[in-house]
Amino acid sequence: QDSHFPQFRSFDWFDLHSWSRGVIPSADGKDQESTSEELNLLYGIHLWGMVLQREPLQELGSTMLSLCALTIREFFLMTDDNPHHPEDFVTNHVTGIFFQNKVDYATWFGWRYDFIHGIQMLPVSPALLMIRTPEFCRQEW
Repeated sequence: QDSHFPQFRSFDWFDLHSWSRGVIPSADGKDQESTSEELNLLYGIHLWGMVLQREPLQELGSTMLSLCALTIREFFLMTDDNPHHPEDFVTNHVTGIFFQNKVDYATWFGWRYDFIHGIQMLPVSPALLMIRTPEFCRQEW
């Protein structure tokens, strides 16, 4: 353990995903904007554990990756039958900035459609197959 860094970075074991700014909330609560960045971090932990042949680290990465992927599919990347958001918002298919108290169909750096959707798919890696199902991609595009 390193006393200068939190053990699980900003992963919230209650909400099953990380918050962009860590544990410090803004007026609208903590937020998450780029689910794909988080997913790739967790995939990297899994791979790093594999490379180092440290099974506990590999398993931790796999566990956090699986839990996060489930949360992203349920709350951040929305198919037409999503039960967690209002129907008129589900048509966006991605949340944009997901706060604890609200959801903004935007990014911190702009309102363009390609920004809002693109930040949810970069960087491209095999880990994205866990969240970007063929059905989701058909509906999104």
